[in-house]
Amino acid sequence: MTNYDIIGDVHGQFGKLSKLLEHLGYKVTNGAYRQEGHLAIFVGDLIDRGPGQLQVLQTVKAMVDAGSALCVMGNHEFNALAYSTLKNPMDPDAKAEFCRPHTAKNRHQHEAFLALDPYIRDEWLQWFRNLPLWLELPDLRVVHACWNEQSMSDVLKAFGEPFIRTNDQIRVASKKNSRAYRAIETLLKGPELDLVSIGISGFNDKSDHQRNNARISWWLSDDKPHWLLQGPDLKKISKAKLGKIIEAIEPFRYHDMEKPLFFGHYWQTTEHELALATIGPNAACVDFSAGKDGELTAYRYVPGERISRAGYLRERQGS
Repeated sequence: MTNYDIIGDVHGQFGKLSKLLEHLGYKVTNGAYRQEGHLAIFVGDLIDRGPGQLQVLQTVKAMVDAGSALCVMGNHEFNALAYSTLKNPMDPDAKAEFCRPHTAKNRHQHEAFLALDPYIRDEWLQWFRNLPLWLELPDLRVVHACWNEQSMSDVLKAFGEPFIRTNDQIRVASKKNSRAYRAIETLLKGPELDLVSIGISGFNDKSDHQRNNARISWWLSDDKPHWLLQGPDLKKISKAKLGKIIEAIEPFRYHDMEKPLFFGHYWQTTEHELALATIGPNAACVDFSAGKDGELTAYRYVPGERISRAGYLRERQGS
């Protein structure tokens, strides 16, 4: 029987990654971290923010090549591909526009990855094309942000497989309002609800910016309706409007009888958030803000168990 160690968003934090792997019991053998009877699974977002971009990538790739790990694509890997792909390469009159615009904000987000030597960076961009958008295994499922059957179907119709391998596919996936674009947004960044469309006013986020879209907490059961959206306070709205929200987000829900699911992307910071929002009946988030000052976190899953908080292991325990 294989035990699974699902590891959260690393974001270039090699020190945290090496400590976590050692704490989990992995040891370097023949150039890669391994542990008999265990398979590590990375939920994506290996890059950006942290100081150890190259070491993280080398470590994860070595494990994947050795068969001791699997890895799915995160939105940061996809963003890096889009940042490096021209929109109109065959049009000599077109400006050098990229699928992900080279704005100051985007350059800042990719700063750590862009600091790599261009030739080395190109090699890793090619490797990103081999990362699946999701994993369906006999015992569990893994995706970076949201497991959604309709989005997966749209990806398979557009690309024929759960990968984004070519520049043309990157362009299709970056074309706003296309089915492929919406599918990738859902799988890698998570679904959002247009509040105005269902008669709810927007809200101000933590930075006091007006928002009309709210992230959907798609992993929650109906017994926690006031946490179904991240941002607006739903406790004061009418039952009728709450009913509209539940109806609107139903296509994104992960139902209780589905296979155990693990994901990242949604930064969690405290045990309180973990208890209230991170775990559904059969879904768990493993992202605890390791890219900044949080802990790199893994969930050790033994096939057949019901997901519980006992499965979480943190980098700090091995330091």
